[in-house]
Amino acid sequence: MGRPEKPIAADAFVELRRLAHHLRKLRADAHLSYRQIAEHPDSNGYSVATFQRAAAGVTVPTKEVTIAFAKACGHDANTALRLRRDAARATARAAERNLPRRITPGAIFSLTDLRTAMRYVRLQAGRPSSRRLEADAPPGHLPHTTLDRLLDPRKRPRLPSRQLLEAFLAACAVPPPRRKEWMAAYQRLADHPSLGARALARIARTHGDGTPYRPSWQLSQLHDRGEEEALRKERNQQFKALRKTWKAPDDLDWANDYGTGEDEYIP
Repeated sequence: MGRPEKPIAADAFVELRRLAHHLRKLRADAHLSYRQIAEHPDSNGYSVATFQRAAAGVTVPTKEVTIAFAKACGHDANTALRLRRDAARATARAAERNLPRRITPGAIFSLTDLRTAMRYVRLQAGRPSSRRLEADAPPGHLPHTTLDRLLDPRKRPRLPSRQLLEAFLAACAVPPPRRKEWMAAYQRLADHPSLGARALARIARTHGDGTPYRPSWQLSQLHDRGEEEALRKERNQQFKALRKTWKAPDDLDWANDYGTGEDEYIP
C-alpha cells in the first residue's frame, strides 16, 4: 500500500484547492494509483510525478495534463477544465503586478483601450504565455514576439491585424458572440485611427492617391539608397498635401473619440 497523499495546503487559493480536490476525487472514484493513471492509454505519456503535481494543489496543471488526468480516470474533462481555468485566473491575478482594468468591447475608443482590454482578456484566461497562445492558434496567425510587443504597456500602442486579434480571442477562449463585439470595436479603430501627426502621415501614405504603403521598418530592406530617398520624398509630399486639405469633423471629440494623439496606427 502506498504512502498516504499529503493534504492540500490550507493557504492555497480556493480555486486551486477546488481543482485539486476534484482531481483527487476522480482518482479515488476510479480506484487508480498515480502509476496506473500514468500507464493508462489516455495519459499521453505524462509521468507519475506530473499527475501527482496536478493534484497537489500547489501549481496549476496545463490543459493537456488536466484532460489526460480526467480521461485516464474515465471522466470527461469539462468540469476539470472549468476548475482549472478558475484556478489559473486566480493565480494570474495574484502574480500580476499591474492589473489591467476591465474594458468592454463597446468602450474601446483608442489603441490604448484596445491593448488594456486585450491584457484583461489574457488575464481572465489565466495569463497563458505568448508561446502557449501561439501554439493554440493556427500556424502563423499569432506570433508570440508580435503579441509580446502589442501587450507591453511600456511600448507605444499599435493596432494589430484583424487575423491576429481573431486568433488571440480564440486562443483565450472568448465565446464567438463576444468576438463579434470585439471585431466591431476593431473596425471602429481601423476606420478612425488616432489622428496625431503620425496617423495623418500614415493616412496620407495609405489613402492619399492609392500609392502602396510601405511601413518604415521595410526601408531598411531597400538596397537602393536612391529608391529609399525617393520614397521618403513622396511620403513627405503626400503628408503636406493632406495637411492642407484635411479638416476635422465638427463633432470630433479628440479626448473621448480618438485618445490623446499618442496612439500609433499600424495598418
